[in-house]
Amino acid sequence: MRPLDYPRPDRLVRVFEHIVDANLLRNHVAAPNFLDWKRESTAFDAMAAYRRRSINVSAYGAMPGGAGEPRFLKAARASVEFFGVLGVSPALGRVFYDR
Repeated sequence: MRPLDYPRPDRLVRVFEHIVDANLLRNHVAAPNFLDWKRESTAFDAMAAYRRRSINVSAYGAMPGGAGEPRFLKAARASVEFFGVLGVSPALGRVFYDR
């Protein structure tokens, strides 16, 4: 195994939620729970949330008279802190800002 391509990969952990009643192991953390954990945690320097997903995207107006063929893409939803916690910059565009 090789180290993750992040600064200080030994300091990164992934935390899941276990829902006993539904027997869901390694469940994605609900947003309100993440916000509570982030506010109340003293064990972590910082926390970020993300959730992988797949989406269909079409380029509206790319084809005359239509939206073009939809494309299946892998995507993720991430909290404002995501890039900062990993210590990286986005490949394109800019980081998120909290209002």
